[in-house]
Amino acid sequence: MTYVFLQIVDLEPTKKNKVYIQLVVNKNMEHEHEILINALQVGNNGLTQTYEFVLNKGLCTKDCVRIDDIEQNDITLMNDAARDLEGMLFELNHVRVNPKADNSFIIKELTEALENAGVEVYNRPEEESMSVCFRPLGEITANVRFYLNNIGKLVFLSPVLKPKLTLHKNTNLRNFS
Repeated sequence: MTYVFLQIVDLEPTKKNKVYIQLVVNKNMEHEHEILINALQVGNNGLTQTYEFVLNKGLCTKDCVRIDDIEQNDITLMNDAARDLEGMLFELNHVRVNPKADNSFIIKELTEALENAGVEVYNRPEEESMSVCFRPLGEITANVRFYLNNIGKLVFLSPVLKPKLTLHKNTNLRNFS
């Protein structure tokens, strides 16, 4: 069986880190265990850069690009996403899968990781449904944030836990100088 998937290809090696996404035909079954996540980086001034992560088994980053300007095909390959993006905060935008492959394994793995972080997933599509292409996970009502650890694995943060910093005035402090 032949599968069609998106692959990141360096078409202009003279231009540093300029890459383009092209359709490639490949017979490798591994691609049914991959999923693409589009996310926005969360910065001090809100949401900033757009990134796309190709995740494999274990939800580790296989490939990553920063989308600077999609209309101008200005996409930058992140050569070492685990190192370059470690600890940065991202917000999940959308998820895509290969519509010609059985994605049930990777969808289940991502759904379980989200549920373990406290994210509720509703209206999951049936395996044979066309909605698997458009909403492979189903519906998520919470904003899902995550970061990459030092090996490139996505770590999801719980939307339920919202820590607050509270300052308490302690009247029992003494001057020990």
